[in-house]
Amino acid sequence: MSLSRKSLRHNAISLYIIQFASFFVPLITLPYLSRVLQPEIFGVYLFSQATALLFQFIPEYGFNLSATRTIAQNRENPDYLNRFVFGVVAAKLILIAILLPVALVVWVAVPVFSEHPVYLIGSISLAVALGMNNYWYFRGIERMSVPAGWVLLANFCYVGLVILLVESPQDGRFVLFLQSALIGLTHLGLIIYMCRQFA
Repeated sequence: MSLSRKSLRHNAISLYIIQFASFFVPLITLPYLSRVLQPEIFGVYLFSQATALLFQFIPEYGFNLSATRTIAQNRENPDYLNRFVFGVVAAKLILIAILLPVALVVWVAVPVFSEHPVYLIGSISLAVALGMNNYWYFRGIERMSVPAGWVLLANFCYVGLVILLVESPQDGRFVLFLQSALIGLTHLGLIIYMCRQFA
């Protein structure tokens, strides 16, 4: 098997692992949380999670498509990659700052968050953690096996910690923070790994 075919196979398997984790985890955690949190708090949790998924598009800003293509086209130019990668990370940090005034507006305008502000904070933290992913870099250099292992480990830890720590509706406010902490640590580790490839 040629090197390019082997790389393609490894990347395809890694992408399947990431997708499997993203679908498998809710199949376990959502039924458990729906029973433990009770309908009202479970509804607030789901609304907060959906809000986080919308907010994450601000720091992502299409980098998963455009940056992947640029990385793939310039893999043999380390100086250009150095500038481009740190430019994307800096742009993401600037876009994250935009989330703060948006969150303030949402807090005032949305009654659910006015009554449960801690869920809004959890939603913002989850959006930041999701938005700071750098899968675009690993797709571009065709090394998706690196994030796949980290993501799989983080998801299994999340399932275990939810079952271990969430025992009542009062614990619902911790679920988003737990999720964002594990995702954030995963993405931070991947960003450090990425930055160590450059000056």
